Amino acid sequence: KMSANELINIPWELHRKHVFILSSSGKPIFTKHGDEQELVTIFGLLQAIVSIVNDSGDNIRCIKTSNRRKILYFIRKSLYFIIISSTGENEAILQQQLEFMYSQILLILTTKVHEVLKLNSSKDLRDLLGPETTRWLHNSCVNDIVSSEIAFTCLKAYQLPYDLRSEIAYHLRNCVDNSGSACGLLLHGEELISVYSPNITLDTSDYLLLCHFVANATSLSSHDQNWVPICLPNFNSTAYLQAYICKMKIKDSSTKTIDIFLVLIATTSDPSTFIGLHENRTILENELCSESIASKLINSKDNQKTIVSKHQILVNCLHYYYKFR
Repeated sequence: KMSANELINIPWELHRKHVFILSSSGKPIFTKHGDEQELVTIFGLLQAIVSIVNDSGDNIRCIKTSNRRKILYFIRKSLYFIIISSTGENEAILQQQLEFMYSQILLILTTKVHEVLKLNSSKDLRDLLGPETTRWLHNSCVNDIVSSEIAFTCLKAYQLPYDLRSEIAYHLRNCVDNSGSACGLLLHGEELISVYSPNITLDTSDYLLLCHFVANATSLSSHDQNWVPICLPNFNSTAYLQAYICKMKIKDSSTKTIDIFLVLIATTSDPSTFIGLHENRTILENELCSESIASKLINSKDNQKTIVSKHQILVNCLHYYYKFR
């Protein structure tokens, strides 16, 4: 197994999978391996292929090479997403990965990104996305094989005993109702602990996008609480919701800790809303730090592989995920 530095020094074409994102004018936006400026000729070639196929009255989807590589295109108006893969994954799975990366861009810029590029096709979107989004995009494709969560549009569960999860869900429900939030989530990393959404209906893909954003946006961990505009594309791809995001350090009597993220979604950007969200966050944090919850929640970190193992064995189940229907 190669180190990170050794992987960086390998020419991009020798990797099993590579991802490019560019505008319809061929302007680089993202590359999984290498530097965008050094690969500008490749970006231009990938854009030219689309133009040539379009000029013939057709749309490009996938190119299969003699060495078993697939070059898959996922085009959304002025944005081109391309995977070059020799991993053996089928086209549907690869497209799921590219569609997720498109949603990542929409979470930051909404579909108004297409209007920006329509007015100025040479606009460098990297200036609007920023380095934080680039790191987030990279984290979604860091492994050669697409993650199960992205492939199946599902959420990974943080394993807890039923009684404990029910107690936590009760306190989250009170927090959401009393704060006037539209939706609330509790997360450990990308793993879902509990969710309550009384006022809006979100698609699983939006929950997945939100979980991945919270777990991988490093700036969220550097502040005690955050007030962030986000776009959830399957809910409304043209507008922003406001997300109150904070990291709570849950402690038990032995000073052991576990980091839990609280996400409260508001449909208004009114600054006065923040006060109510903060107050109810404090109440929830105190409730989760009670000895009856904190010690069990912290101890569950070491038991993630055993809590549901007896149920999995009975039905030959290797993994389980949350899917909202």
